[in-house]
Amino acid sequence: MAAKVGEFEYATQLFGFTPNAFVDGIYNALNDYIKEFFKEMGKVLDEEFAKGDAILSSKIREGCKELIAKCYQNVDKNIDRMEVFLLKNVFVIPETLLLPEDEAHKGSVLKDENSLTESSLDKEILELKTEILKEIRYRELLQCEQQRLRKILGELKRLEEWFDKICSEVNQNNLKDAIDLVSTNSAKIMDLLESEKQIKN
Repeated sequence: MAAKVGEFEYATQLFGFTPNAFVDGIYNALNDYIKEFFKEMGKVLDEEFAKGDAILSSKIREGCKELIAKCYQNVDKNIDRMEVFLLKNVFVIPETLLLPEDEAHKGSVLKDENSLTESSLDKEILELKTEILKEIRYRELLQCEQQRLRKILGELKRLEEWFDKICSEVNQNNLKDAIDLVSTNSAKIMDLLESEKQIKN
């Protein structure tokens, strides 16, 4: 209840009135206008149609009363809707709002807000720094991998050239002759080695 009273006091300071008093004022004004309207309408109808007929005048008055009752029902229902809408969407006091009467508390509130803002900024900066360092590390690893791949590609190219050269040599000379030549030379070398061994013995 104390919190509710505090809200009403704060609303009065901010708006110059309480939201409930504002809605009540609209409701009372509408009721007055409705009463006045049907009162005048009853007079006009009585003068135009009753023309001194007591029974007809009574029916006109009863009809006006019924219309007033229906209007009040509609007004009550729509005023309730309007009150809910105004309290939720119009007469809302922001939590951070400080009135001139509360200037004494302004410093502490601003200090708290600044410390929160500074803390969140520090956290964000730290996160960004971590992300940047990760990105730099990934780039370094990528560069090392690129250099390694370039080296492998270079070796593969050299092997390809060497293989092409061997294939070219094989195609130019008869493969059987080449094998025979290698076998003959190998046999000669083996004979020489055997002779050398016997001489040493």
